[in-house]
Amino acid sequence: MKNKVLCLFDLDGVLLDTSKLIAGSIDHAFKKHGLDIRYSPEMDGGRTMQQFYQVYAPGHDQELLLKAQVDFQAENIYLLRAFPTVRETLQHLYAQHRKVGVVTNRIRNAKDFLRHCGLLDYIHLVVTPEMIQHPKPSPEGIQLALRHFGVEPAQAIMVGDMPADIHAGRQAGVHTVGVTTSERLSELEASSPDQMIGTLSELMTLQFQKR
Repeated sequence: MKNKVLCLFDLDGVLLDTSKLIAGSIDHAFKKHGLDIRYSPEMDGGRTMQQFYQVYAPGHDQELLLKAQVDFQAENIYLLRAFPTVRETLQHLYAQHRKVGVVTNRIRNAKDFLRHCGLLDYIHLVVTPEMIQHPKPSPEGIQLALRHFGVEPAQAIMVGDMPADIHAGRQAGVHTVGVTTSERLSELEASSPDQMIGTLSELMTLQFQKR
């Protein structure tokens, strides 16, 4: 990783295991607004929640649905946890004076989640949809991070668990890394990330290769 000075990560499914919290909060929002729908990971695809509700709850007030979801997550944040080796990896990168950023499609509570898991102190920048016009799979969030740190694309990596992460990274010209913990692994592999890893700690010794 000698030539990589900026490490960018997706949040959900990469740094944090939010699967139970997401499923519970979406089911709660649907039920509260009288929708007979049960969430499954196949429904996700890396969308923002506004985009999600546009698809699965057309005609319903997206802001009210989102509020119900965010409120549930705040009340049940104990369901949230960091994946194994995440803290150690971020500490290692931070100690090496590498820049660490998160580029997420999560709206409103990304920093709250990172703070709850004790990770926020090791992250220099969190890019959320509120800061850009087009979320992933657009490269705009990654490009914002590159400009913020004054880093060339060849000096950066994007680590993700969804095809949207890989497409965004590729369009931005950075090295893309997929994680095998993805709930949509076959689709992630089909998006052809430059490399795949099983745990974040593998980044410490990874030799970067282009596909």
